Amino acid sequence: MAGDYRAQTMMDTPLQLFRRLTRVFVSPESVTGDQVKLGEAQTRHVLRVLRKSEGDLVAILDGAGRGWIATLENCSRTGAVARLLDAIPNPDQGMRRVEIVMPALKGERMELALQKCTEIGVCAFHIVPMERSVVRIGEDTDKKLSRYAAVVTAAAEQCGAFLVPSIKIWASSAEFLSHPGPTRRYIAWEEQAAGLPPGLTSANEDCLLASGPEGGLPEAEVERWKAAKFTPVGLGRRVLRAETAPIVLAALALCANSAP
Repeated sequence: MAGDYRAQTMMDTPLQLFRRLTRVFVSPESVTGDQVKLGEAQTRHVLRVLRKSEGDLVAILDGAGRGWIATLENCSRTGAVARLLDAIPNPDQGMRRVEIVMPALKGERMELALQKCTEIGVCAFHIVPMERSVVRIGEDTDKKLSRYAAVVTAAAEQCGAFLVPSIKIWASSAEFLSHPGPTRRYIAWEEQAAGLPPGLTSANEDCLLASGPEGGLPEAEVERWKAAKFTPVGLGRRVLRAETAPIVLAALALCANSAP
């Protein structure tokens, strides 16, 4: 209720309160004026899984950078309304934009990479077939995309991100490499000598970070990425798993140079 909200904001700032609340992502189109209409499935999830009830405060995010503290109203089996009480500025505004480029990986390995990179702060994923890729998406593109989107949305809810990373599945590496993007580009390669370029860890410009499949990257393939302005980087003396490399790259780009 509004009275409860005012009492809680006397003890905490709106952002502090927002961070403690259960987070619910909605589509930007569902936000109308000072309310959000929750559909039947989402209402069931909020009431039964998240254990919320009418009058409870929740954190509403539209996945595009906007957030609100809201209270649940008109809860029923078929839907509910989240009444928006206070807009919360995105605390990650100005954060470095980092995009991950990687092949599809098997099952839980893929989900782990998507989840952890989202938590670190990656804003986009490009799923690109590579020469030694084990997983071939083929006709399962829509099914895979739906699953990947569910993973990053859940990760964003858990970590308090205001933005849900975008995901695109490319038909080929040639198609991806021909598209424009950030000029700072790096690709992890196990054959590259250890040593990190300053642009990866200390710059704040947008960047593309690529890593290979379970079978690694042959030299000829790396040369094609180099022709597209990707700089090979070594990630230490040990060979990392395909799901570990993108997480390490994301952490280096977003955490090594993070400023208060």
